[in-house]
Amino acid sequence: MTKNVFGALQWYKIKAGPYSLIYSKGDTPSAWWCMIRDHTHGSCLQQIALRFLSIPPHSVMPERLFSILSW
Repeated sequence: MTKNVFGALQWYKIKAGPYSLIYSKGDTPSAWWCMIRDHTHGSCLQQIALRFLSIPPHSVMPERLFSILSW
């Protein structure tokens, strides 16, 4: 699993394979991630991104977030 995540992150960073999909003006980040089909590394990075994007901004306490980010 970890190997797949790192491999997918490398492809995402250089916009290779399925991550070369153009992000258009009308797309939302969630819609863009739903269009990604990475048959080499699986959907691990897609699942992480969609979980991250599904967190409502008001559900995380600001103090906790700031302490995690060391602000």
